[in-house]
Amino acid sequence: RLSTSIRSLWSELLMDGAFRCSYDFIASTHWTIMTAQNRKTFGILLVCTLMDFIGFGVVMPILPFYAQSFGASPFEVGLLMGIFPLMGIVAPMIWGTLSDRIGRRPALLFNITGSALSYGVLSLSRSLSLLFLARALAGASSASIVIAQSYASDLSTTQNRTQTLSLLEAASGIGIVIGLLISGLLVGASTEAPHFRLPLVVATIASALTIGLGAIALPSAQSPSLGERSPNPLLHQSIRQSLHLITQDLKTTLQRPLMS
Repeated sequence: RLSTSIRSLWSELLMDGAFRCSYDFIASTHWTIMTAQNRKTFGILLVCTLMDFIGFGVVMPILPFYAQSFGASPFEVGLLMGIFPLMGIVAPMIWGTLSDRIGRRPALLFNITGSALSYGVLSLSRSLSLLFLARALAGASSASIVIAQSYASDLSTTQNRTQTLSLLEAASGIGIVIGLLISGLLVGASTEAPHFRLPLVVATIASALTIGLGAIALPSAQSPSLGERSPNPLLHQSIRQSLHLITQDLKTTLQRPLMS
């Protein structure tokens, strides 16, 4: 009865005009525009982004508790959580320029390697200072999504670029959710002896597998010279907007009477 109901529901969905139009729109505007090689490369890029953000999702929920197990104060926990986004302000600008010079694939692999090393240091840490070192390294190599977006922009056209980038964002979000689930399952339910290192080992393995997949499956294209390569307008526009917002917020804060 259940299988009959499912088949009946699926048939109704297939007959629904909106569902059929949506499917036809996705099939016609995205995959048919890309060449076969670009479709394959973009699929590998999606998997790499998904696996990369699984590690990010594994680490984030347990990091404050892991730091407290080393005797960190609330202030030190705040610093530890803040060092990643602080480094993340500078990293996309540097890696965005480097990806234009050395190519998307090497820059992406360097960032994922940095993430894997940071997770490995976290899992082997015996002091709070090593936690800060690991998070600084993770922040310095946190431009993988920016490079992946640039890679996807190179593969896509103006007709399907927005959809291509949205699929990358969806892959990163799904990866974070999967990482959160893995972290919660592996850390255990015991408050007396939680298993903090086991999720970190899994995050390291996931990043290592991502490095292997990217190194083997992503094509190694010849990087054009800097003069021949056009700058990525999406990256430069995002950087300018971010710097403008930071400057405006800082100016507003300093103009308050108490701060003055």
